[in-house]
Amino acid sequence: MALKTENFFKSQLRVSKISIFLATTFSFLLMFIIGLVIINSHALQTNLKENVVMNVVLVNSLKEKETQQLIKSLSIMSHIKSVKFISKEVAAEELKSQLGENFLELLDANPLSDIIEIKYVAEFVSASSLLNERDNLNKYYQIDEVFYDRNLLSLIDTSFNKLATFILLFSCLIIFISFNLIHSNIRLTIYSKRFLLKTMQLVGATKSFIQKPFLTSNLLSSLFASTFGIFLLSAIYFVAKDRLPSIQQFMSFNEILYLLIVVSLVNILISFLCTWFCVRNYLNLSTEDLYK
Repeated sequence: MALKTENFFKSQLRVSKISIFLATTFSFLLMFIIGLVIINSHALQTNLKENVVMNVVLVNSLKEKETQQLIKSLSIMSHIKSVKFISKEVAAEELKSQLGENFLELLDANPLSDIIEIKYVAEFVSASSLLNERDNLNKYYQIDEVFYDRNLLSLIDTSFNKLATFILLFSCLIIFISFNLIHSNIRLTIYSKRFLLKTMQLVGATKSFIQKPFLTSNLLSSLFASTFGIFLLSAIYFVAKDRLPSIQQFMSFNEILYLLIVVSLVNILISFLCTWFCVRNYLNLSTEDLYK
């Protein structure tokens, strides 16, 4: 009978440890997914902002030397990512290709102007900064007109503000789910040993001494779960990279590795806090409350 009871408790202990391991692993995967969403949304926003084009129409009578001086002065500005010159001849060829016919045959001369397309670094791009930039560019004597797609910029800002709100709420939900998953499983494990905890406390053991084995055990379980999650996700990444090479455009291996480390540390911290609070809770209960 004693042997059956001992085997039963050993079996229950194994089940509880497996439950904690699975809950911690699931929590790790959930937090990694939200991390991916955050990083990729930022990368997408950066890419979109750096492709907003400021179109600078040059004065028709401008000499080539003056054009080159303007291009050079713009290129050295730190907030400008790229400067592309498009001559009116090239612009005419592009327009002919789009229209499917030679519109120049109907005209005496090429009505188009030389233009410069300017793209900016993402940190600079905002509604107010581009408006100021347009006003500043209009002060150059070489420039006839400056324009850009303000509606596109407004759409980018509005869309990503909504996305940021969604990510924040979703992140809070994921952390809440992760905390509750780990906390529930750890609480069940410690609940089965609540009388042992109280007995140790009654014979003079300090709270820190009683907590130590539980903290060590659950931290190791969290570490193993995080390590398992890292190997699993790394394997998925390498398989996906071979089959979908374009995946590297969205996220490099170094970024994934950094994210895995951060998620692992957060997961371990959650496990530590859950264990600490659970053990402390039972240590602070009276003997009568243990039977409830």
